[in-house]
Amino acid sequence: MKRILGYLALSIALAWTLPLRAQDPERDSIMQALKTIDPEIVRYFPRWRVCEPNLQLQIRQTFILYGRDK
Repeated sequence: MKRILGYLALSIALAWTLPLRAQDPERDSIMQALKTIDPEIVRYFPRWRVCEPNLQLQIRQTFILYGRDK
């Protein structure tokens, strides 16, 4: 019986800490930084030439998705 109560207490403690770890602001800021385009290199984008049509389409769709259609 004590073992079952111990496992129950451990499960409740783990369930309590998992949502706290999922909302870590440092982790969110790191993920946002990884998904953001560096403003210093944005001005060089028109100079690149992509020869593969499939890759051109994927790049265009990504720009449209992020609101940079022009």
